[in-house]
Amino acid sequence: MLKALPLRRGKYLFAGQSLRTETVPELWRQRLKRVFDAAGVEDAHPHRFRHTFAVELLKAGVPMGDVSVLLGHSSIRITERHYAAWVPARQSALRAHVQRTWG
Repeated sequence: MLKALPLRRGKYLFAGQSLRTETVPELWRQRLKRVFDAAGVEDAHPHRFRHTFAVELLKAGVPMGDVSVLLGHSSIRITERHYAAWVPARQSALRAHVQRTWG
């Protein structure tokens, strides 16, 4: 069906203003860079939103396995390595172990 559509901008079905193919993530990166620059946020990058997304999910009690899937990790171990500290139940259990041991 796509091949049957008339091409409006050169030889590509989906092209940016420069007539080169672009990905959606790249378009968002460019837009967010402008926002960060306008806001004066130094060393800003879209990956910060990904980290915030993961941390907020875990703080809300979403299981680590589900967060791993949402982040697109190939293994839950990757998610655990980066985000285990943000699991409230895990932190509570660790705190209880230390308090019980050192009371």
